[in-house]
Parts: sequence; structure tokens; C-alpha cells
Amino acid sequence: MRLGSFEGFVAALNSLVQPSSPAALFNSYLGLRGKPWKKQLWDFQILRPAQKLEKGKDKMKQFIWFLVVGFIPSSVACAQDSPKVEITGYYSYFRFYPENNGTLSSHYLNGGGADVSVFLMKMLGIKAEFGGYQGNLDTHTSGSSVASASANLFTYNIGPVVKLRTKLRTLQVEPFGEALFGGAHSSFYSNLCKVSQGCLVNNPSNNAFDFVMGGGLDIPLSRAIAFRPVQVDYVLTRFGNGFTAGNQNQSNLRYQIGVQFRF
Repeated sequence: MRLGSFEGFVAALNSLVQPSSPAALFNSYLGLRGKPWKKQLWDFQILRPAQKLEKGKDKMKQFIWFLVVGFIPSSVACAQDSPKVEITGYYSYFRFYPENNGTLSSHYLNGGGADVSVFLMKMLGIKAEFGGYQGNLDTHTSGSSVASASANLFTYNIGPVVKLRTKLRTLQVEPFGEALFGGAHSSFYSNLCKVSQGCLVNNPSNNAFDFVMGGGLDIPLSRAIAFRPVQVDYVLTRFGNGFTAGNQNQSNLRYQIGVQFRF
């Protein structure tokens, strides 16, 4: 190269003010001399869109897991707001009423019992109950024959129960209805037959079919305890006997009050 030539002067000037290659120019501009091209581009996120996408997917997975893990306990808590099992102990007043009461008057019994309700859904459950009662003296008159007897009564039933859990202003209330089927046992007619001269049946039935239909109201006091101020049921029993002129039905009325434990 001749120093006196114009071309030589331009070449010397370029060597002073420009890097020797495009890579060197890029390094000079970015201040990353000494690093490979791909490393330089990676550091400045020129070749990183794929990595960004993967990180975005990971964050989305973490967010979904967070929602799932947070949703499961809240779902369980909501499900636990309604008890699955309710156990009630109660006092009961029972009005025993033979349908043909021209020869045998109605009488009342006092007793109590317990029931267990298992809820398959929030409003629908299966109920099983057992009750026992003791009656007062009842008088049977047939012509000149007069006889009095007292007896006990036991009932055992099972069937569906439907309960509505709602609020009456600020008070939580739970009205319910039920239809139960089962049996009853009583020694009343056999005891009456033993003391009556006009007994037409030597061995009246001590066991009978019964059907219960009615409802009541529960008032929760806490998550574990509720108060039952009222339950009223129609109770049909069919005790075979010779005192009511062939009519074997007894249309009875039952009232209950009790305390309930919830699980």
C-alpha cells in the first residue's frame, strides 16, 4: 500500500475507526467483546422466545395447581356446612284413637325415643326411629260389662326424610317432612281381653303394621346441636282386635319435642 495514494489513506482511516468485522462491530456496540455470537444473542433475548413460552407454560401449570389445591378444601368446607348424620332424642305425646270408637274410647300415652337420619344429599336422607310409650287406663263398655286396661306401645320405622335448610330473616330454620313405614307392638288389646267378659277374640294381635306421615322444624343452635320445638305426625296402626266391630285401623296423632346432635 502506498501512503501517498488516496485509496491507501481511506483504508488506513477505516482500520482506525471501524472494527475489523461485523461481529466486532456488534461486540463493540453492545460491550460484549469476547463472547460468541449465539451467547450474545441469547443474553439479549434475541433467540429466547421458545424459552419464554416454556416458562409461561410452567407458570400456567403452577396457577392451575394453585386453583385446584385451593378449591378442594373450600369444596369440602361447603359440603360440611350441611350435616351428614343427625341423631335426635325426643319426648313424645301419643294419642291412640280407634276409628270405631263407639265401643272403645281414645286414650293417650307418654313416652320418648330417638331417630337417626343419614343424608345422602343436602335435602334428602333416610331416617330410622324407635319410640316407646306407656299408657293410662282405658275403659271398654260392652252391655253390662265394663273393663279397664293399660298398656305400652312401641314403634319402629324407616323411610325417606326431606329437609329444607334456609333462613327466616336472621334465624336459621330447617323444616322437614317424612314418610315412614314399619311396625308397632302393644299389649293393650290382649290385656283388655283378659279382663273383659265380652272379649270376642281369645288372642288379639300384639303386633301391627304402621305408617307415619308428618313433619316438623329443627333450629340449629350451633354446628353440632339443634333444637326441635315441634314435630307432628299422623300414625296409622292396624291392631287386630274384637272390640271395634271389625275395624282394625287406629288413626293416631303424635307430637314430639327434642334435642338433636349433628355430625
